Amino acid sequence: MHFVLVSPGDSPAALVERARSVCAGGGYCRVQGWSDPAQVPASLPLSDAARRSLRFSFAAANANGGEAIFFDCRLFSAPDIGTCLPAIP
Repeated sequence: MHFVLVSPGDSPAALVERARSVCAGGGYCRVQGWSDPAQVPASLPLSDAARRSLRFSFAAANANGGEAIFFDCRLFSAPDIGTCLPAIP
């Protein structure tokens, strides 16, 4: 699991490429991003507050290229790749 900072100025495509480069070794890999440095968790499991403030999530499932890509669409409106993160109350 890799935790990163993201910015509203980051393009969704650039974030996905960044995550892919972090996960270049193949196999299961997860990259999660927050826009507020104070919200980046120090360890797992993620707290409820960390889950609510998550802005980007990328999971590479295997060496065959399976990926799950999610964005907080309040920060990244209409991403051209992936889908919106589900709202967490």
